[in-house]
Amino acid sequence: MAPTAWVRIPSDTPVINVLPKIPIIINMYDAIFFTDETDNIASIPPIGAYKCAHVLRKVGYRCLVVNHFSSFDSNELKKLADLVINAQTKLIAFSTTFFKNIEVDKIDGKSTPRYSEMPVNEIFPHGKETENNIIGYFKNLNSNVKILVGGSKAHPNFNNKNVNYACIGYSEVSIVNLMNHLATGEKLRNTTKNLWGCFIIDDRLAKDYDFVNSDFVWLPEDIVNHTSLPLEVARGCIFQCKFCSYPMNGKQNLDFVRSEKHLAYELQKNYEEHGIQTYLLVDDTFNDHEAKLQRLHGIIKKLPFQPKFWGYHRLDLLATRPQTIDLLYDIGVRSMFFGIETLNPVSAKLIGKGYNISKQIQTLEYLRKKYDKDLSLHGSFIAGLPEDTEESNLKTFEAIMKQDVPLHSWIFNALRIYRQDLTTYSSDIVRNYKSYGYYEDEATDTVVPHVQYAIKEFDKIMNWKNKNTSYERVSKLSNFIMKESFQSDKLHINGQFAIAVSSMNHPKYSFDSVRNTLFKDFDFHDIEVNERIRFLEQYKTKLFEILNKNLITAD
Repeated sequence: MAPTAWVRIPSDTPVINVLPKIPIIINMYDAIFFTDETDNIASIPPIGAYKCAHVLRKVGYRCLVVNHFSSFDSNELKKLADLVINAQTKLIAFSTTFFKNIEVDKIDGKSTPRYSEMPVNEIFPHGKETENNIIGYFKNLNSNVKILVGGSKAHPNFNNKNVNYACIGYSEVSIVNLMNHLATGEKLRNTTKNLWGCFIIDDRLAKDYDFVNSDFVWLPEDIVNHTSLPLEVARGCIFQCKFCSYPMNGKQNLDFVRSEKHLAYELQKNYEEHGIQTYLLVDDTFNDHEAKLQRLHGIIKKLPFQPKFWGYHRLDLLATRPQTIDLLYDIGVRSMFFGIETLNPVSAKLIGKGYNISKQIQTLEYLRKKYDKDLSLHGSFIAGLPEDTEESNLKTFEAIMKQDVPLHSWIFNALRIYRQDLTTYSSDIVRNYKSYGYYEDEATDTVVPHVQYAIKEFDKIMNWKNKNTSYERVSKLSNFIMKESFQSDKLHINGQFAIAVSSMNHPKYSFDSVRNTLFKDFDFHDIEVNERIRFLEQYKTKLFEILNKNLITAD
């Protein structure tokens, strides 16, 4: 599908005299995607919107992805719209997975407070007033353009008059079907209309998408000035943890792993054309199968450079397969995320994490001893699991602070039980929370720290209680633990954050230097008020340069 060549002729000029000099406008887009990892310091391009744009480009549609959506003010969004929205534009989409609400009170000289979750049916980090204003501006430029919401915050009961369609789950198949529907009238599949008039497109696992043989190409206008990218290696997880709501859990070994040919091509092309050498691995459990690691190791050894990776790993698998530790390091893994969740054996077994805790800690000790400065170890913990108490959570924290659990970095989060009608995927705990000992406390309006909305107003997270504690209490406990951690001489910057900071090409902040810095010694303020602003201004300048360069090709 070739882009339409539009011609603009001054209304007061005789056509016959100007035809040889008519500028040809080629900056025409069928679809425009807005995405963001809403943060005041770091960001790496979220892959979802780019994957949708890629599959559309492969079948002939012209697509633009605009990153850092929350950093654009209303005037900038209107300036952008004037350049890219016209009669050819059929779809404007918002990939909401990492959107947060930026409406916070800032104090001069201090870092911005943590951004809160957005209300469940809004699509602009800037707030509802800006959303209505800008969507109205888009519609004035093209009254026929349709608005799509996707990402993890899209849900079957989406209720927003500005939104025409909501895409649920993986969307590589759905997005092509939707665009064909808008362009040629192709029948829209897997679609129902909800009570609020939004068309819900639910092909959440994209079963017809050939993921194994899928390729991926980043265009210069996708990357702009980023120096690190996400790399999708596999989908799904061989485990079925009871708290986890990720799709495709319980898959068979080596299912949904991309082919060596396409992974090798993507790594090589990104290096040659864009200089990319550091990656965030998009894979629910990177070390789930040794054969997969061996394949990737073979690819890496043929490259003219040594990439560096961050990824999700299972600590119990490292404990039972110690031979994979050096293999992972040789591949280029320099930062590991472990979902440890609890040190309570009873709770661990209940949630599907029942492997011997002591042996896992011994594996951490081995990793620290052999690769201390070269490999960052991050642990995730959940406060409020079925048999955990507030005292046991505090004992876990004490063990980490004493380095009896020798992690470089860690995070404690309260267990969240989401309402099923407002989410795409649900964990076993969410679906069967009563059987795990939880019940809803409907009598209390609870405001959790760092969440600006009362629970009943926010209404996506259930205000739960169990025999030991409550959502409100463990939320406060988690915040207390992390506040204490931030001031300690043990907590380092975690690897995921480090790769996101280095992705923005800050001259002073490399992946290795950031992840080896203590949290309390890291200059967040410098990044926010200096480096981050420089990066975003550079991103917007380069993006507009690309768009203006493509605007007029010839007289």
